[in-house]
Amino acid sequence: MVKIILTILLGYVAFIYAQTGSITGQVTNKATGKPLIGVNIILLEHQSGDAADLDGRYEISDLPVGSYNVQYSMIGYKTLIKNRVLIKPNRPTVLNVELEEEVTVGDVVVVRPSYFEKPRDAPVSARSMDYEEIAIQPGASFDIQRTVQALPSVVSSGDQDNEIIVRGGNYGENLFVLDNIEIPNPNHFATQGAGGGPVSAIYTDFVSEVDFIAGAFPAKYGDKASSVLDITLREGLRDKFHLKFDLGMHGAGGNIEGPFLNKKGSYMLAGHRSFLDLIASTWGLTAIPQYWNTQAKIVYDINTRLKLSFFSLYARDWIEVDAREEEQAGSDLDWYADSQTDQYALGINLKVVMKNAFATFTLSSTENNWNESVTDSLKKEEWFHNYSTERTTTLKSDWTMFPFRRNELSGGAYLKYNHFDYDYFDKEDTLFIYEPGTDSIIGSTGYIYGEQDTVIEHSLKYGGYLQYKHYFGALFRLNAGVRLDALEFTRNYYFSPRLSLTYNLLASTGLSVAYGRHYQPPDWYMLAFNGRGTTLDHYYSDQYVAGIDHLFAEDVRGTLEAYYKSYHDYPATRSQLTEDPYDEDIYFVNAVKGYAKGIEIFLQKKVKENLWGTLSYSYSKAVNRDPRATNCPDSLVCPYGEYPKSFDYGHVATFIMGYRQEFMQYEWYHNLKSKWWWGPLSWIPGTPSDESEYSFRFRYLGGRPYTEPTYRPEHRLWVVDPGEPYNQARMPEYINLDLHIQSRWYYGKWTLFTYFELDNAFNRKNIWWYQRNSDGTVDTVYQRGRMFVGGIIMEF
Repeated sequence: MVKIILTILLGYVAFIYAQTGSITGQVTNKATGKPLIGVNIILLEHQSGDAADLDGRYEISDLPVGSYNVQYSMIGYKTLIKNRVLIKPNRPTVLNVELEEEVTVGDVVVVRPSYFEKPRDAPVSARSMDYEEIAIQPGASFDIQRTVQALPSVVSSGDQDNEIIVRGGNYGENLFVLDNIEIPNPNHFATQGAGGGPVSAIYTDFVSEVDFIAGAFPAKYGDKASSVLDITLREGLRDKFHLKFDLGMHGAGGNIEGPFLNKKGSYMLAGHRSFLDLIASTWGLTAIPQYWNTQAKIVYDINTRLKLSFFSLYARDWIEVDAREEEQAGSDLDWYADSQTDQYALGINLKVVMKNAFATFTLSSTENNWNESVTDSLKKEEWFHNYSTERTTTLKSDWTMFPFRRNELSGGAYLKYNHFDYDYFDKEDTLFIYEPGTDSIIGSTGYIYGEQDTVIEHSLKYGGYLQYKHYFGALFRLNAGVRLDALEFTRNYYFSPRLSLTYNLLASTGLSVAYGRHYQPPDWYMLAFNGRGTTLDHYYSDQYVAGIDHLFAEDVRGTLEAYYKSYHDYPATRSQLTEDPYDEDIYFVNAVKGYAKGIEIFLQKKVKENLWGTLSYSYSKAVNRDPRATNCPDSLVCPYGEYPKSFDYGHVATFIMGYRQEFMQYEWYHNLKSKWWWGPLSWIPGTPSDESEYSFRFRYLGGRPYTEPTYRPEHRLWVVDPGEPYNQARMPEYINLDLHIQSRWYYGKWTLFTYFELDNAFNRKNIWWYQRNSDGTVDTVYQRGRMFVGGIIMEF
């Protein structure tokens, strides 16, 4: 309805104002960060262009609105083509580009234009994407993490969560970096110790580029055992004040941006709030999740060599569940649950560009708070609470220098002050014995459940890294690094070597191998429960990756990779080392070893004209060594060996295809658009718009393993019997189809964008888990059913 009214009232401005825009930006050397003078910039569809000036800057004005492919070329550098470059009315498109030096053979420069870019210093298992690629992903709803899940060997714990689980890894093993600031979990309703949630707190419109590295990542990154998601935010527009409104899965809100101090600086400020609670009473809904967030970035150019930037993110969410208001009202489940979480991230970056070097200095602070409780509604008695705070203040520096040709040396150091405060309570309870077939208690055992602990602690963490890159002529590139990390709480030091080698077989084909040891510290709550001086160690993974990538055409690229990833010293509770199913000792020890191995295929076609898509497939095996084997007597045959890890799906495949059409190039469409009645009809998803796009995503995962427990009626509990191996059962395979339609209209001085998604179009009942009840019955809990999702964005 909003779009219909706006279209009728404001649509006439399309005939008053000329629909033109501009593109501007800066071109720099990808290695040194220095401006490149004389780079040729050409819009391939329009044959308009410019050349970069002494500061590497360019500007092309009076361009008709629409999507373009922009080519950047210069002798001695790889020709890069940026696709999906949108020219909008009343809003300049800022496109800052980094060019990489070209491969040379003798005196011959091999030029092969490409639409693809790679993350810096990551020759294997790496992908780069921009805002437009995130926006068009079916089933992602502008969520960066859900977009990444379409890549090979990346899975999640379910449709309701955007956790990134990579190559047989586990929760919380992905490193999030946002504008050089490490953030524990950038999601609403974030789970403690994990890295996912149902709704992202990151405002995607502020994103310039996303680099994802699935393994064997360079020495710059640490503290995580599996992968890295490095997000770079754009700067605010510097021409004038701009305003945007939007509505979608992330809530309702908008942003403002513009220049200050005579355009030497820029600002961006965004805010969003969920809105389901505003209509809950109308629809009869209860237990509605509520959340809101703000995000800001301020940039100031001190001079051409010094840039200062400030970033902030705040997110808050809460939900209340009263069992008496749900379907089970009137039953014996009279309880009330309250969950409130919030987090913030603040950071200042100072970037310095020197003659043969550049450096970044960062000061940041992050904090996560959890306030969760469950109360007996009748007795007014608390059953459980978790009041926790985790706060980290970080000072770090990163630098890169070029001592002589074909050599690059980089390094960094950091100091972190960590504060963690835990108040945990789980009401004591007794393991009773029940009369078979009744609710009557006839006795009890000696087991008493429950835990109460209050811990306030702090710890320093410090370390650094060095990395050396050398080019052996045009064919070989060596990247060797080492990282050192120390944790004062456990008084331990960790040494992590990293190594990669790239061989340019042809101008369009490359071979790469990489190795890395990646340490990850225990979660702070584990250290808090164990206490200061604990012997609980970091666990680590050794990753070996080999791959080949080939550029079939300038817009088509394929990769084939194989990997082996071993896990060591993974933490487990002491209760997991015993056969006693009623043991609840939560003291943590390093007890689990495992490995994952697999092969991955990824094929991507960028949108050059109309058609685009990706195809990813992986086959993997991920296993752990059963920790209960440590207590097996040597004189007996131990029943505990290897078992599949929780996310050992085996086969994982994702196929995405899309088609883009600019109807505004056709005369019949303009005649149709001029009709007064067309505005309301254009709201129907799939009808022609100035720019329309139609896409789908098909997803297949093999059955997820799980452990089948045994019901003990005398205790009314489900337990894993002694001698029973873990994860021998598997759920049915996961199959899902998501459909996506998006439309864009250009109106004189503003732009309107809408999207519509049909998730799980076949309404397939994919199983999430099995709820085992105290009466011995089992309920099947399904993942997301068919769901309609939509959104609208208005740019002024």
